[in-house]
Amino acid sequence: MTKQTGFTLVELTMVLIIISLLLGGTLKGRELIFNSKIHRCQDDFKTIAGAIYGYSNRYHALPGDDSKADRWTGATKGDGDGQIEGDWNSTTATDETRLAWQHLRMANLLTGKNTDAATHSFDGNIGIDQGLMSIVGTMVCMNNIPADAAEIIDSNMDDGQRNEGSVRADTNPVLSSKPTAATYTAGNLYTVCYQI
Repeated sequence: MTKQTGFTLVELTMVLIIISLLLGGTLKGRELIFNSKIHRCQDDFKTIAGAIYGYSNRYHALPGDDSKADRWTGATKGDGDGQIEGDWNSTTATDETRLAWQHLRMANLLTGKNTDAATHSFDGNIGIDQGLMSIVGTMVCMNNIPADAAEIIDSNMDDGQRNEGSVRADTNPVLSSKPTAATYTAGNLYTVCYQI
């Protein structure tokens, strides 16, 4: 009598169970990382908003616009007109939207390097602006946010509609122009702004 070689049904079942556990763990791990990135973005919005409020209360001026920012050696003054001028994603170090980072950091309200814009967990930039997407007042914006993440952030912090409320999002945000659609489109990357 010859002995047959191969896997038994029990051995094959065990292999399939192990493979399914590994796949399930990988998918769950991805979901945990994704959710963590969303929470970090929400925390960044709130932290930066708190820093701007703290600066305004302490120095009676907006960061970036502060005409007395030379209180710190090496700081560049703003024009003091009550507006943080410049594009939220400006790369010009002398724009008030970039000086805001310098002022917040020199006041020890945020960490980072001089006027360099902060970055967020979805590998995009964070900026400070006024008037983008018809939001009144000062706002914090983040670009490069995937649609599903942007929708969750909007739902958690506001109403879930990208063209209304204190959180707005668009693929190409424009000054004084609200996003036209309320819903998010899968596959798009959004700039999400939070009114403080």
